[in-house]
Amino acid sequence: MRKKLLVALAAIASVAFSQVPTAGLIGRWEFSGNANDASGSGNHGTVSGATLITDRCGNLNSAYNFNGTSDYIEMLFPGPLGSSARSVSFWARSTNTTLSPQAVFDYGFSNAMGGEFEVIYNYNCNGVGIDVSNEALIRSNSCLMNNDWHHIVVVLDPTVGTQIGQLLIYVDGVLQTTISCFVTGTTANFNTMATWPITIGSGANPPSSRYFQGDLDDYYLYNRALTAAEVLQLFNMCPAPILGNINPCIGTGETYTATPVIGATAYNWILPGGWSGTSATNTINTTVGTAGVITVNITNGCGAIVTQTLAVGSNTCACPQATSGIQVLPTTTTGIISGGSYIINQNTTLTGGTTFMNAEFLIAPNVQLIVPPGGQFVLKNAHLYGCLNGMWQGIDVQDGGSIVSVPVPHSSLIEDAIIAVNVNNITAAHWTPPIEITGVIFNKNHTAINIRNSTPSVNNLPVLIKECVFTSRAMPFTSVTWPSSDVTATGLRYAAPSATTGLTAPYNLLGYALTNTKPPYSTQPGETGILINNIGNVPGGATSTGVDIGVFYAGNDTQFNLFDGIGYGMDVMDASLTTMNNVFQNMLYFSTSSGMIGGTGIRGRMSAGSLMNARLSTSPIGAGTQNTSYGCRFWECYMGIQTDNVYEIDAQYGICRSTQTFANGGAWGPGNTGYFFRSNRFKYTVNFSEFNNINYALYMQNNPGNYDMGSGVINGIYAGNIEVKQNYFGAEVSSSTPIGTEYLADAIHLTGPNSAAWQIAGSGSIISNKINRAYRGVSVFEMNNYRVSVNGNLISLVDDNMLTAQQYGIEGVQKQGGLFVMSNTLSATGTSNPFIRLVYCKTDNAPTVTCNKLSASYNAFVFEGPNPGTIWNGNTMQNHARGLHLLSNGSIGPQGGPGAPSGNQWLGAWGGPNFQTFTTASNAALSAQLFVSAGAITNPIFHGNAGGAPYNPGLITVTPGIYSCKNLNLPAPPTNRLFATSTSNEENDNAIELQQMDVELFPNPSTGQVMINATETDGSLRIRIMDINGKVVFTQNAQSENIRLDVSSLKEAVYFVEINSNTKTAYKKLIISK
Repeated sequence: MRKKLLVALAAIASVAFSQVPTAGLIGRWEFSGNANDASGSGNHGTVSGATLITDRCGNLNSAYNFNGTSDYIEMLFPGPLGSSARSVSFWARSTNTTLSPQAVFDYGFSNAMGGEFEVIYNYNCNGVGIDVSNEALIRSNSCLMNNDWHHIVVVLDPTVGTQIGQLLIYVDGVLQTTISCFVTGTTANFNTMATWPITIGSGANPPSSRYFQGDLDDYYLYNRALTAAEVLQLFNMCPAPILGNINPCIGTGETYTATPVIGATAYNWILPGGWSGTSATNTINTTVGTAGVITVNITNGCGAIVTQTLAVGSNTCACPQATSGIQVLPTTTTGIISGGSYIINQNTTLTGGTTFMNAEFLIAPNVQLIVPPGGQFVLKNAHLYGCLNGMWQGIDVQDGGSIVSVPVPHSSLIEDAIIAVNVNNITAAHWTPPIEITGVIFNKNHTAINIRNSTPSVNNLPVLIKECVFTSRAMPFTSVTWPSSDVTATGLRYAAPSATTGLTAPYNLLGYALTNTKPPYSTQPGETGILINNIGNVPGGATSTGVDIGVFYAGNDTQFNLFDGIGYGMDVMDASLTTMNNVFQNMLYFSTSSGMIGGTGIRGRMSAGSLMNARLSTSPIGAGTQNTSYGCRFWECYMGIQTDNVYEIDAQYGICRSTQTFANGGAWGPGNTGYFFRSNRFKYTVNFSEFNNINYALYMQNNPGNYDMGSGVINGIYAGNIEVKQNYFGAEVSSSTPIGTEYLADAIHLTGPNSAAWQIAGSGSIISNKINRAYRGVSVFEMNNYRVSVNGNLISLVDDNMLTAQQYGIEGVQKQGGLFVMSNTLSATGTSNPFIRLVYCKTDNAPTVTCNKLSASYNAFVFEGPNPGTIWNGNTMQNHARGLHLLSNGSIGPQGGPGAPSGNQWLGAWGGPNFQTFTTASNAALSAQLFVSAGAITNPIFHGNAGGAPYNPGLITVTPGIYSCKNLNLPAPPTNRLFATSTSNEENDNAIELQQMDVELFPNPSTGQVMINATETDGSLRIRIMDINGKVVFTQNAQSENIRLDVSSLKEAVYFVEINSNTKTAYKKLIISK
């Protein structure tokens, strides 16, 4: 199962898998976050020094840079041997022109004639070639050193010949025919040995010479000879794009730009029928004709032809006008536009206050509605959609403008836009938020809402988005009717009465079929609900609230936003996000020309090299909201939350569930991953959440890179606090039902390389979680000396029905220090499954394993390899085949001492095949003396071994004293699922419905003096102001409906104001800006 995870996660940012020839593929190292082998061969790589970078396709952390002095990657075993057929394909970028050999792919044995297979750069001359130990040659192409990516394929085809001079070498798809230089000769035969495994970035003898300087990516190894056509197929896997309008109007002028190629000597443009325009550069000005494909063939510095293409449509760009009953909207519009049907054929500016009400608006392709600074666009029961087979541009809300909706008496519906609502180039946090919408349906839009580019000072941008629906479905409509977004029986956010788990189509949108958008994105559904980019982007600064959606405005749990049937619910780059009360359902993972995308509820990421310390918070904020009905819920998503280099994550009261089964689970189906965090700086909080029937529930991967926590740029890992507390992880959708075909493969996984430079500023606590009937529980892999406490968890395992794989309740692997496993309760299915290890430590340094209660498994405690300084005290074992198991020279040192017994207990019946201690291929029992209490009937007397020296009475020392476990005062794990649901709306049964009062709060933002005008009150008012963490910082009682507050003592920040009377409550957001 571990291999499946790594393959699935690597595919998130990799090229499309369908483009890689798979016949005979025995090695696949795409370097998408790691050096694992995705071919299924299991030939994984260990990275020594090389650092992840952005690859040639623009994917973050998807290629490796090698420093030319010490970096390399070593696999587990070699490739094809002897003179058998083979092919290796990879991409390289180098600037090193020195005539010293640099190995890029090597295995075999250098002390045998023809025994090595070493693909090498610059051996006595510039180019790429082969070294087989006794002979070497280089095929020419000095263009390889021009600081651009180049594709190299080396093919040994025995039908052509087995001498090194008959080896086929391709550069950028072109077969190289000239031998520039050679060493000794060119007639040696290949006779590759199996001595050394595959090494990338240096020679394999062992890795200490011929280091490569530059970047390497996408290695594919085959046990057959690739054809020339397959070489070109690999070369063209992710062609660079042509930029320009993909849905232009016939007869209009358009400019298209090819991605420049270093050293290009010619650009040859080919246009579709009816187009005109010529150019010999990477830019061409055209007149648009019919739909087709724009092609440019670029001759690069190596003489190869690099092809870039762009499929373009064409439109008449005018909506057809009926003979009567429809009006054409003028290009400048203001006031109330009410009733009937309207055509918008040209870009239209909505000046002042403009309202679209009780009407439909048919909009031509590429047309845009513009809300200028100071303008306000109001939607009230309006339907905006594309009138032809093309998408309109959407609503551009310029800086200082705003869009508002009134959901009475009905919802507004926006369809067929490339960006339905676009807010760009924000210079300040304005008096009126740029977006204040309730109950709007966004359907079949490529992006529904885009919030992009602010000045660095805008580190908090509140927007009101509630009760909205973001989807891509075939909804029927007439000129006066369309669906509603409400939670009534006919509303899109209604939960079916049978939806007691959130999975039987809880928000089924009345059964409307999922559908793709219009051209130019007709091959995919809507891509993104809310896209946020470059807001408050300050390198090295403190975290901020960023864009907040639904935080203050979520008055009750029925005001949730629903994201359904699109690629990404919320997609955030170089920005912080604070949000709550959202439902993400059926996030679709689909293929595009740039690879597989989507499938994710919330994605947060930093662009290459970004030093912003971004924050993502999905936790409910405010009184009365601390439950899963106000958190973010993820039904049937490939991933719930995915982040890359987001520093602070606060994800509490969330739910992830799926209907995955043994048959449909795996790499691309729903339920693959709950939360996946990957970063070089971290501070994580995941509490009070549920993960049901999820393949990999919580995966935290820490990779080194550049960061700035306010003291300058450092390369390595900044380790803040991690808290994972009181969560429920279960294979089942309902904890009271038997497991059928559901499963939970891995509950919690925390990993980070020991080799990186760590700046440790916090610690990790994985405490009081319930992991119920999982395949694997908690894994801590390496993590340097970062302290990780795995305490007070309740873990039960079931047999892995998918793979015959190692299982663990808690594992620590290669932890250099700081691992504490204390007061956990673990159990499994009995003593028959030898793959289960309830507590497993492998080559850890000084782990503390105390006061744990283990029962009903084959292995209780397993210590593999040296674990010096282990403290193993106060544990109990009952009903195991192996109690204490020392595996593969496992050693833990003496446990207890004179006058201080270790206090471990072996309870229940032992003997026969069930051993209280067991040693495997080991004599380490000699260094693991056990001090036990005098006269205790729980002391070990049954000792077994398999090739190792077993325990004997001389290693069991009786000593006076009693070991006592300390009370860690941990909270209790959840006893069951946290989510109390009703059958009517899938929300919390116990939520208190509060009547709302009308309140005005001004000025807002304020410098310190605030007026509150509250109407329809029924008595005295109680006012509380809370900070964003829920701490009350101001209180005041009042009898009047008009109240002045002096809050000048409050610091600049965002606050929440609660105004409460006897029966009514209102919440407002307050910004203090001095």
